[in-house]
Amino acid sequence: MNIIIPMKFASAILLSFITSAVYGQNHYIGEWNDHWGNSFDIQPDSSFKYIWSFDLSSRWANGTWKINNDTIYFFSIPVYDTIINDKNIVLKLSEDEKSSVLTSKDLMQLSSGVQDTALMPKKLFYSHNKLFVINAEGKLNRKKLKGWYEKWHSWYIRRDKYYK
Repeated sequence: MNIIIPMKFASAILLSFITSAVYGQNHYIGEWNDHWGNSFDIQPDSSFKYIWSFDLSSRWANGTWKINNDTIYFFSIPVYDTIINDKNIVLKLSEDEKSSVLTSKDLMQLSSGVQDTALMPKKLFYSHNKLFVINAEGKLNRKKLKGWYEKWHSWYIRRDKYYK
């Protein structure tokens, strides 16, 4: 038995599916902050930038992301500098977002920002306009954490909602 689907109907279904798939990613796109100095800038081209900063110290990472069932997976892509000295050539994690060729004299500068993914969550779960950290046991971190004066949320919210 052959089922014939009219072309207009098939086109409408396809357009509806594509629209919902594109719209479904839109709610992940943007800048997200938690209360503890962590932020993600999630771009529509599947790239991201992660920043942790506190006082004069900061950490950052760049990479790509993908979505599977409301879970965003982050894959960092390290940026390296090439260091040339008298005897050899060495690769070192870059302190900025651009690969450079440096000499040992260039390394004398002091920087408070370094490339580091140790603090960066590897996956976040989207629910109710929030991004929740998924811990090592696979559970969502929905707890508020004690700060100096009160408890603060540990999940990420959109920057435009955070700074209202």
